[in-house]
Amino acid sequence: MTPFHGPGSRMDGFPLNRRRRCLSWGHIRMGKCENIALQWRMKQNPSYKGKWHAPLIDNPSYKGIWKPQDIPNPEYFELDKPDFDPIAAIGIEIGTMHDGIVYGNILFADD
Repeated sequence: MTPFHGPGSRMDGFPLNRRRRCLSWGHIRMGKCENIALQWRMKQNPSYKGKWHAPLIDNPSYKGIWKPQDIPNPEYFELDKPDFDPIAAIGIEIGTMHDGIVYGNILFADD
């Protein structure tokens, strides 16, 4: 007896395309896979202690929540009353060639 019964079939009696369809999780249909055991029983694990969590260990060099270091800037200044010229028009260039919107240029003008 030859290992193949015909084109597109196997020794176990399932045609190749049907067998692939039955073993693929996305295409399981009731009634087509009755000869293939897909139900697996869970084995009992006597050493199971519950859900695993990473152990907490002490960190002697912990200094609190990290924050960036403050470095004095001699050129920093604040304007109490900013004095701007009146704005007559605003122009915005928008590019939408991809998924998001890209603002290319923004123009503030008074005439």
